[in-house]
Amino acid sequence: MNKKNIKALIVFRDFLSRNRGTPLRVKSLITELHKDNEIELYTASRDETPPFDSLHLCLSTSNIGNIFLLHKFIKENDVNIVIFHTIAAGYFIPPLWFFGGRYKKVLEMHGFFEEEARLYNDITFLKYHRNRFFYALIYRMCDLITTCSDTARDKLLKYNSNTHSVFGGVDLNLFNPSLHEGNLSDDDDRTTIKIGYAGNGRRWQGLAFLLQAFLELSKRDKSFSLQLLLSEKVNLPEIKNVFVHDALPHNEVWRFNNKCDILVIPRPNNEVNRISFPSKLMEYLASKKPVVGSKTSDIHKIIVHRESGMLYEPGDIEGFVACMLELKNPELRAKLAHNGYELARSKYGWEIQGKLFTNLVKAVV
Repeated sequence: MNKKNIKALIVFRDFLSRNRGTPLRVKSLITELHKDNEIELYTASRDETPPFDSLHLCLSTSNIGNIFLLHKFIKENDVNIVIFHTIAAGYFIPPLWFFGGRYKKVLEMHGFFEEEARLYNDITFLKYHRNRFFYALIYRMCDLITTCSDTARDKLLKYNSNTHSVFGGVDLNLFNPSLHEGNLSDDDDRTTIKIGYAGNGRRWQGLAFLLQAFLELSKRDKSFSLQLLLSEKVNLPEIKNVFVHDALPHNEVWRFNNKCDILVIPRPNNEVNRISFPSKLMEYLASKKPVVGSKTSDIHKIIVHRESGMLYEPGDIEGFVACMLELKNPELRAKLAHNGYELARSKYGWEIQGKLFTNLVKAVV
């Protein structure tokens, strides 16, 4: 294949300039696509300023207008593959298909909106199943689907046999144990074993469970503190040895990770978590800290219990407490930290996961 023989358009209906979960994943994948000499890359997003050195289409808030803009852009630039990031961009697939065009369609799935809406009771029974029917049509229209977990892949395989997992990766230059330690506030008792949680207070993230489990842990052992790095304001009860730290931009979260002794992912058991994947898992492992996670979100498919991390059943306070008490052993913490770091470094850096994504895209053309 000749150089620049593939003309690929990335479509993202939000701002790529935002430094949070999904935009960070999309930017990481775009970065790896950019490295391939066979791909001429274009981008379409809400950003007015091109986020990459590429021809860029600024999307508006008008979905109908965007459909015509995208169709015109694809036609004028002879685009032969369009990568739609998340089902939000996937909404463009059916109307663009109606206009015709011989380009290949890739859907890069990260999150299932209808499941989160159902968890929060924000969607009626009929609308939920109507959306699932519509999404099933979109899945079948794609030439390739990539998902962020094996469980999500298995869910979509019944609609499209060319569905593959591309796990959330990590920037190994940014999340790195060799970087100097960060700045936890000085109100923290430095003699405690610091349990760290970086995330938000949304129901499916498990913050309520974490606070409850920490209270139970504190009744049995006073040698732990809980450190919370929350990306949004959350009203929390005042609990001894629980410290809330000011939000940090993503490129400084390593400061928090590197100052903690144990990092936790306390997700409860629900459909949102079953088919999603926590991007923070790889960042935790790459920080060379022992990770404790519930057996959901494919965490249990990455971590081996007592080898590269600790696992407990979702919602099991006793299981969580048992993991923490076992991790009082500094030798066990050191072993898990080392093995987890090697796992992240050898398999889940963005260069590795991004190359996997790039090869899947190229195989479609």
